[in-house]
Amino acid sequence: MITLGSTDRGAVRLAMAARDAVVVKGQCAVFVSRKTGEAVAVPYIDPSYDWLLRKHAEHLVGVYTDPGYKTSTLRQQLLEDINHHLKPARQGRAA
Repeated sequence: MITLGSTDRGAVRLAMAARDAVVVKGQCAVFVSRKTGEAVAVPYIDPSYDWLLRKHAEHLVGVYTDPGYKTSTLRQQLLEDINHHLKPARQGRAA
């Protein structure tokens, strides 16, 4: 498991950290908690990968694979997915 940081640092920094994890490990599931804001990436080769996908499905942003090109495109996709994932939590704070 790779700690990516907190949403307090901003979604752009989380997306960059997640992109780096995907590029280094090849394939990762990215999780962000809507309650705590903590984010982690779990590489496919992690022994607890399947269990974590089932146990923490509500925190799953997505599963990403290194495309081998244009990491800026991967970062942009991660940023969009993280923002979409956090939207309900942000709306709840505004209410």
